[in-house]
Amino acid sequence: MSKQCALRTAIVLLLAASGAAAAATAADTVTRAPAPSFDRALRQAMLNDPELHKGALGVEIAEQETGRALSQFMPRMDLSAGTARIDAYGNVPGLETLLLAGSRYAYSASSSLSLTHNLYNGGIDQANLDVSREKVQEARMQYYLKRATLASQVLDQFHVLRQAELELRIAQVQQEAKDEQLRQVEGDFALGRRAALNVSEAQYEAQMRALASSTRERAYRNALRDLTVLIGEAPRALPAPAPASAPQHGYNNVLTRWGFGAPGAVNEVQLSASRIRQANLDVERAKGRYLPRLDIYARITSAGVNRNDFNKAYTGQTKDKRFIGFSLTWNLFDGFDTSSDVAASLARAAYAQADFKVVSRDLAKQINELGRPLADAEEDEQTERKRLELMQKKLGITRVKLELGKIDAHAVATAQTELAVQELELEKRSETIDYYKARLLLRKGAL
Repeated sequence: MSKQCALRTAIVLLLAASGAAAAATAADTVTRAPAPSFDRALRQAMLNDPELHKGALGVEIAEQETGRALSQFMPRMDLSAGTARIDAYGNVPGLETLLLAGSRYAYSASSSLSLTHNLYNGGIDQANLDVSREKVQEARMQYYLKRATLASQVLDQFHVLRQAELELRIAQVQQEAKDEQLRQVEGDFALGRRAALNVSEAQYEAQMRALASSTRERAYRNALRDLTVLIGEAPRALPAPAPASAPQHGYNNVLTRWGFGAPGAVNEVQLSASRIRQANLDVERAKGRYLPRLDIYARITSAGVNRNDFNKAYTGQTKDKRFIGFSLTWNLFDGFDTSSDVAASLARAAYAQADFKVVSRDLAKQINELGRPLADAEEDEQTERKRLELMQKKLGITRVKLELGKIDAHAVATAQTELAVQELELEKRSETIDYYKARLLLRKGAL
């Protein structure tokens, strides 16, 4: 019987040794697979996201369109030149007859240099310039909202990662407690203080905790892999998890450093308001088509004739006339083009107003919906904090009982494990509060 006990003891010690070696290997692997910080993940996502690059190009295009609109207020200079061969086939007198002077053909050349400046066109150019400037603001808002959308995606995925990491740490704490209990039971069994059934029970509980840790570890790996794909990094081998570093002072601190929630931040309501301003300016542009256009101009023309050569006709030009004057153009009737343009512009303005109301309602609804889970998370945190205080008291009582000999060390270890788990549960609630506050920051913009 003593030989069987010794054999059992040897087997148990071998299993414990192999388990300790596996745990040491896993712990060594943990240090080789660090998770990115929230700041680094956000930076990588913004560097690699093609939507942000497209948004930046949209801002540049809008700025160039402003230059085109501004050029309408500047003078316009045009140079035109042409040359032609004139052949006469009949005897009907005319300009060509005078040019030919008895010849059957001649070469004619003419050119003109004109300078024109618009004095008034019903405010169309000014409306176009104001619209182009407003479009620049819209493009910048669009770019910001693309950044905010990407930041929200990174925030969501990092929140999943942090929650999975905390769940894994809880499972690891509980597994370590069961492993320590198993070692104690195996030690007592070796000294003859415990039965083999107690060892089997302890092994069963340790193995169940190991399975729970394995499940949590897989969830963590999947969350980390999803985050690396989102930020534009190639999924790499993740043999074991490493804790994801929490943002210093919360997510909002990182987001504020990246320009979210700052005075320049915007939201969909401000973007919709910009579109209202553009629509109103477009109405002014359309109505300006009813008014006349007044230009001042100066033009110099030159002409030359040669009976033998194109080039000599062109190079031999002399100044012919000079014109200085005003040009008035007034569209009195163009079918229904102008009236339809005005009607369509008024409809677009009304549409922009209606869209503003819809966007304002939706944003207020989203902010209200985010406020409810934030309030729930804050209440949960208070509950978990009170539970933590009670567990701290329980641990103190348990230690006093141990000194009095009323309980064994196992009860103290259990209380310590429960306290460590409760601290992680409290950290989960705090991280959730930071997450919802960051969601609100991204949704509100500059509200």
